[in-house]
Formats: sequence, structure tokens, C-alpha cells
Amino acid sequence: METRRAVLASFLAGCFLVAIGAPLTPQAESVIPALNDEARLLAGLPVSPGSPLEGLQKTAAVTAHAADLARTWRLLDENMLARMRTWAEVNVAQRIDPSAPLCYIFGGPDILMANVMFPSAPTYVLTGLEPLGNVPVLDRLAPAALAAGLDNLRASMAELPTRGYFITSYMARDLRKTQLRGVMPVLYLFLARTGHRLLDSRLVYLDEAGQVKEAGPEVPADGVPGIKIVFQREGAPAPQTLYYFSVDLEAGPIGGKPGFFRFLNALRAPNAYLKAASFILHDSRFSATRDFLLTHSAAILQDDSGVPFRSFQKGKWQFTFFGIYEPAVWIEKFEWVTQSDLKAAFDAAGPMPPLPFKTGYSKPGRSNLMLAVARR
Repeated sequence: METRRAVLASFLAGCFLVAIGAPLTPQAESVIPALNDEARLLAGLPVSPGSPLEGLQKTAAVTAHAADLARTWRLLDENMLARMRTWAEVNVAQRIDPSAPLCYIFGGPDILMANVMFPSAPTYVLTGLEPLGNVPVLDRLAPAALAAGLDNLRASMAELPTRGYFITSYMARDLRKTQLRGVMPVLYLFLARTGHRLLDSRLVYLDEAGQVKEAGPEVPADGVPGIKIVFQREGAPAPQTLYYFSVDLEAGPIGGKPGFFRFLNALRAPNAYLKAASFILHDSRFSATRDFLLTHSAAILQDDSGVPFRSFQKGKWQFTFFGIYEPAVWIEKFEWVTQSDLKAAFDAAGPMPPLPFKTGYSKPGRSNLMLAVARR
């Protein structure tokens, strides 16, 4: 296993040349299927002919995983993803610069919906409290360990078709249970299932200056641990890059990680996406994140759980409202959040049709989104 890991690690640098448009060496060509096949097996999809993982597809655990995941994915696509994709093409892409980077703060490993809403972003930056984890050498796992890992992977996303978001505390617990740990297997699954080919994957960290560094055995105390994945959709003109950073954005912890906001500040006028964000940006302890979004974002797409409406500077933003705003008071821990100014803005915009998909904490058929575009 260590020999295979060493060979794979030595090839990854060549594989990354794809992301900068350099030609692949024969060795780099050979490693791409290995990484991509890992993602496809986790996603319940066929691996490439001759892959070392081909034999695993015939095992009972992988066959059951593929069948069960196909059912879940069909439901997710019919109820949510296909509708979101069509809606975003009409209502979001035409009002923003779709080629800008995307910041999805508090998104956890949800590259799935970030990519559906903002499919052309060259760079995605996701954050969460969930651990990074790893994808072990799958064909070296004991059969029982692989079966348990696949079962847990499906369980971690089982409620997505109806809920539409992850619960951080549940996911952080679930993603530590098996050898398929953390968000990395989830990211692989989502990217493969949405028709992307994985070109490179590595553990990284942000140093004090906000520079991305390849991670060694230990990340410095002031570093921000993360994952960097380069991927490409078939027929797309260029690869895209995903960063996931495991970071606590509360004032105390983030104060000791200066590289995080320095990294974000270097992004070119990013778009931002906030969904099921626990109204956390209403809390002064997260003011640094709120201030970054309001001062650096070219556009913010969010449900009512994101940036408080009162925090948007008058005259700076052009708003478009979608769906129906109803405070999430029916959820006990959010019964304190009623934004009368946001309600007035929705009312002034006039009656609007319901969103064709569920998003955020709303009840089915009662979801809302707001698109705020910065005036330049």
C-alpha cells in the first residue's frame, strides 16, 4: 500500500499540469484514471476498463451501493438539482458575472449545489467545521471496512433530496465513523456524479500570508487546513478548482488564522452563496466574515439565513427577490429571527411565484432567495 501511495504522490505533480494548460506526460496520463476511478466508485459509477478497482464493482457491497445511490440521486435530481439548474440559468447567470470565483461560506462539502447554481466559476471556496478526512486505497480495504464506509457515505447524504442541506453537527459525527473519513469522499462523490473528471487532489493549508501550501504531516498552528481538487467537466474549455477549508470563523479562533481572509481578499471580486447558514452572520462574533462578504462580493445569492438584510448598505446593492419570505420560527432554535425589513422588501417587490425547489430552512413550497448585486 505504501508503494502505491508513493507512486501516486509522485505522479500528482504532473497531473496538476492539466490545471495550468501544460501537456500531460505519459506518467501523468496514467494517474488520472486512478484518482478519477476512486471518485467514480464512491459515486456508484462504472470505473474505466482495466482499472485496479474494476474487480470491486462486482462485489456485493459496491453493487448495492451503486443501486441505492442511483435511487437517491434520481430523486435528488428530479426534486431539486434539475430545477435549480434551469432556474439559475434564467435568474442568476444573467444578472452576475458567472465567470467570477465563488465563496460558499458555511457550505461544508456542498460543492453539489454550488456548482449547480454557479457552474462557470473557475474557483470554488467552501468552508465548514467538518474534518478533511481522506480516501484510502480502496482495493486494499478489508471488504467489511469498504462496505461500512460506503454505507455511511450514503447515510450522510440520505436526507438531501428532502432537506436540501447538511446539518453540520450530524455530518461532523457521521464523517468520523469509518475509514472513508471526512469531507473528501463526499466531494469526490458529488463531483463524479455531476459529470466531472477529477484531475488532481491534495491536502493543503493556508499559511500566515494566505498562500496555498502543500500540507505535510503537520499543519502549522496558524495554518488553515484544506483540500484542493482540480476537476473538469467533459467538453468544458478549462479545469476548475475547488478548495475546502476546515475552519472555525468565530472571532476568537479565526483571529489566530490570519491567512484565511488574506487568501479570500486575493480573489477577484467573488460571487457569494449562502444557504441554511444558521443565521450565524446575525451574531457579532462572526462580523469579520459578514464584513468580508459585504465589502468584497460582486454578488450575494442567499436565503434569509445569510447576511442580515439590515447590514446591506443602502444604495450600494441592487436586489432581486424570489419566492416567499416566511421567518423560520417553526424551527425552535430560529424562533428569534424575524426580519421585518426583509419582509417589507419582499412585500414591496410584489407577489412572486414560489421557487420550484426547496432551499434553506423553509417548508416545501415556501422557500426564498435574494440576489444582491453590488453597484459598481
